Amino acid sequence: MRELTIVTDNRVGTLADICEALGNNGINISSISAHGYNEMGIVRLVTNDETSAKHALEKIGMKVLMGDLLVVKVSDKPGELAKFTRKLANSGVNIEGIYLLGRNNGHLEMGVKTDDNMKASGAIKK
Repeated sequence: MRELTIVTDNRVGTLADICEALGNNGINISSISAHGYNEMGIVRLVTNDETSAKHALEKIGMKVLMGDLLVVKVSDKPGELAKFTRKLANSGVNIEGIYLLGRNNGHLEMGVKTDDNMKASGAIKK
């Protein structure tokens, strides 16, 4: 699974432009995070088709960066995300992004972008 990151101007309608470009191309957004800071906006997406999403966004003038995500499941109860993130921290892994992808049968499915996915995978298995 891959994450798409768009760094753009923080202006009225930018998020609508992004969502319309994806919707008009039949691309479903699985998870989204959007933040404005002064003149800049950062949008991070997980979609059902990252390659088509990247092309659709580039057609409307967006610069899109892509990065790999780990998909992990944790129990859906208090403290479990804390345990998971502590494992990564104790292993020296930096979390650059985290997404809730869904809830199913008492578990949370998360997409996690780290600075070292190999090291993160090892830490998770411990």
